[in-house]
Amino acid sequence: MEKILKRFMILFILILSLFLINFLGIKIFSGKLTVYPIFGNTVLSKSEISYIKSITEKTEIIAFIEKDNVTRKIIERNFSILAGYNSNITADIIRLDLNPGFAKKYEIYRANTILIISEDREIRIDSPQIKMIVNGIVRCHSEQATVIFAAAGHNEPSLRKERQPFLKFLERNEYSILQDNLSDEIFKYPIILFPGLGSDITREELELLNEYIERGGNLIFLLEPPTRADLDLGDYYIGLNILLESLNLRISLGQEPVEYEVNAFVNKNNLFRTEINSVTLYSPVITEENRYIMRNIKTTNLLTLRGKARERHTVAIYSEKKLNPGGSKDLNSGVIIIGDSEFLKDRVQNINSWHYLLDLIRFLDKDGRDLPVSEVKGIIPCVKTAKRFYWLVFTLPFSVLLITIKRKILFIP
Repeated sequence: MEKILKRFMILFILILSLFLINFLGIKIFSGKLTVYPIFGNTVLSKSEISYIKSITEKTEIIAFIEKDNVTRKIIERNFSILAGYNSNITADIIRLDLNPGFAKKYEIYRANTILIISEDREIRIDSPQIKMIVNGIVRCHSEQATVIFAAAGHNEPSLRKERQPFLKFLERNEYSILQDNLSDEIFKYPIILFPGLGSDITREELELLNEYIERGGNLIFLLEPPTRADLDLGDYYIGLNILLESLNLRISLGQEPVEYEVNAFVNKNNLFRTEINSVTLYSPVITEENRYIMRNIKTTNLLTLRGKARERHTVAIYSEKKLNPGGSKDLNSGVIIIGDSEFLKDRVQNINSWHYLLDLIRFLDKDGRDLPVSEVKGIIPCVKTAKRFYWLVFTLPFSVLLITIKRKILFIP
C-alpha cells in the first residue's frame, strides 16, 4: 500500500511538472512560437494578449443565453481568461428566459449574443470563441468606424424612414452610415448600399457606379420586390436585367432555385437554416482548417418573388468580379443582390437576416475589419496537434506507472 501511495505521489509530481513546463514555456517562448494551453480550443497570440492588458477604459462584456448548456461553459472559461488579464474588463452572463426584460433593455433579439460595451461604443457578436470576443473588443475601442455610403435620391423617403432601424443596427455593430446622393464622393467609401431597383437611375450615375466597381468598390443592391400595383413583373425583370448587364452581371430566372457560390466570412455560431418570409437561408459547410472562413457555399432561394399567376421567380446573385486576373487582390470587387424588404423592416423576426447581411458587409470590408484568423506558427502548427502532444506527455508516465503496478501485483520480475 505504501508503495502504491508513493507511486501516486510520483504521478502527482509529474502532472504538476507538466503544468509548470507549460507555464515556463508560455513565459519563455511566447515571443517565438505559439504555446497552447493543456485545455481549451483556442488560444490568443502574444499581440492579442498585450492588447487586452493595455486597455485602460472600463469594458463590460455581457453574454445573453437562453439556458445553461455547453455554450455557457465555453463563455465562462473565456470570460475568466479575459478578466484575468485586465481588471478593467468585467464579464457577466444573463439568461434571457429568466430575465426577459434585459432583451428589451439591451436590444437583444437572439440568444447567444455577446454584448461588448465601452465608454464610446457598443458591439454585438454572435460567437463565444475567445478570438471572436477579442476581435469585438478591438472594434469596440477603435477610434473610427468604417463608413458605409447609403445611396439616396431616387428612393430617399424609404431610405430615411423605413430603413432607419436597420441603419441603426449597423451603427451598433461598428459601422457608420452616410446617406447622400451619388456623386464623386463615393470613391472614398469601401461599401455602397444601393436601395431599390434603380430603374430611374441616370446614365451619369450608372457610369459612376461602373467606375466605382472598376476601382475595387463594393456594391450591395437592396432589391425591392415589385409590390406596387402599377409595376408589371415582366417589366420589373427587364429593368433589373438592364441594370445588371450594365455592370457586367447576369441574372438567372426560372422555376428551379438558382444556386451560386460565394466566399464569405461568417461567425461559426451564425450558421443556421431559417425561413423569414420569402427568404430561406441554408447552413453552409464550414471547414475545420479555418473555423472563421466559410468556403464554397451553396445557397438556394435567397430571394423568391411571386407573380400574379402564382409563378415563382427566384433571384440569387453574388459576383466577386476578378477585374485584375493575376494581379493585386485589392482590385477585386464584390456585388451582392439581396432582398430589400426582408432585411429592412423593423421586425424582430428579421434580425437574423440583418445579421446575415452584416456578415456579408464585413466580408466586403477591406479596412482590416474582417473576422480574425488564428495566428498559428512555430513548432506546434495547430490546436489538434498540440492536444495530441500534451496527451502523450500526460499519458506516457501514467502508462509506465500502471505497467509497473501490474508487474508488482503479478510478481513479474
